[in-house]
Amino acid sequence: MPITAMINVRDLVAVAEQVRTGSNVSADDYQFFQSSSDDAGRMYHDLLSKVGHRQLLKDVPGMLKTVMKTESWRRWRWLEHEFTAPSLGAYLTRNPPAGLGVSLDMAEALVRNDAEILAIWREATTAEKHVHTDGDNVTIKPERGNKRAYTLDRLKRERPDLFQLVVAGELSANAAAIEAGFRKKTFAVPDDIKLAAKALAQHFGPFHALDLADAIEAEVHRRMEN
Repeated sequence: MPITAMINVRDLVAVAEQVRTGSNVSADDYQFFQSSSDDAGRMYHDLLSKVGHRQLLKDVPGMLKTVMKTESWRRWRWLEHEFTAPSLGAYLTRNPPAGLGVSLDMAEALVRNDAEILAIWREATTAEKHVHTDGDNVTIKPERGNKRAYTLDRLKRERPDLFQLVVAGELSANAAAIEAGFRKKTFAVPDDIKLAAKALAQHFGPFHALDLADAIEAEVHRRMEN
């Protein structure tokens, strides 16, 4: 059945499934999609047509970035129908046509390489501590999500100057976190006593290495006493 006819019987769920799978969508149908939707609805349509196809996922991060920055997830008009979402999470996870029908984990994975949008993503989908959320107001707990997303979110809030350097590609998120004091500088040590001793002596220098030896001895005694 032509999609224009399906709209007349309000079978939007079936239409959304056709768009998502890419089946039986003609040029006339696409023209109808364009003319019966607003800008946010056309973006929704394009996202819906790509999220189910692995070969098209490369286009999705940039589109999600636009959706998040313009907040077009809040309200969109698609196929002469108005839709709203109470949260970005609801826009992503609700079943079509009320949303895109993707998981939060999948969406986060798609935007993880863009520092700016990953920070916006975490801010938009992370619940404040002690705030109860339910229903379609989909959020994630503050401690959930990858470490980079948390670091970028904190940099954006507390050290916007360093955050901008990360966005510009001039500094890594880890280096910015160390400079901001959010994270201690670390280095890898081989899983071999002799090689570990050599690496530690090299890293700390001869005088500090002796201090380290004393600290290790004190820690060993403390553990033995416990």
